[in-house]
Amino acid sequence: MAFSILGPFLGSLLCFCVCFVYPASLSFQLLLDEKSSPSGALKNDHLQHVMFWVLCSWICCIETFPPLALLLQYLPFYYEMKCVLFYWLASPQFKGAGWIWLHAICPAYEKAAPMCSQLYKEHCPPQLKVAIEKATSTIMGLKSQHSDAFNKSRQPSKTVDTTQKAD
Repeated sequence: MAFSILGPFLGSLLCFCVCFVYPASLSFQLLLDEKSSPSGALKNDHLQHVMFWVLCSWICCIETFPPLALLLQYLPFYYEMKCVLFYWLASPQFKGAGWIWLHAICPAYEKAAPMCSQLYKEHCPPQLKVAIEKATSTIMGLKSQHSDAFNKSRQPSKTVDTTQKAD
């Protein structure tokens, strides 16, 4: 094991809290906030949280890759660095996940998307293209059905007048 101020048990416990519990509480707070709407500054908050969870899942996948997982055990101050990274990614003060999205992921995607599209057009077999298009249309159809059902379920079925007093 590598050197760590926290030790393996306390380090992993603190990492769990900083990596999952704290960001989850921020996400729940955002979702439950009455003023939360997908417009204006709150849209940035939603983007921040979505990008955090995307980055968190990628980091967790990379971390569990066997050769890298073995190497990380011997990295000095691993738990401390991981806690600082995840706090920076999730915290409303720093908004690190949003920064990574704007300065790294989005520009890289904009550069790679035309090349990937060109490779798809040139090298993808026609049968696979048909299957991908069918899957995409099915997924988009399901998405619209579910979002319509979700929106209908959120609308009140009837209004109750609470201003009238009983006699």
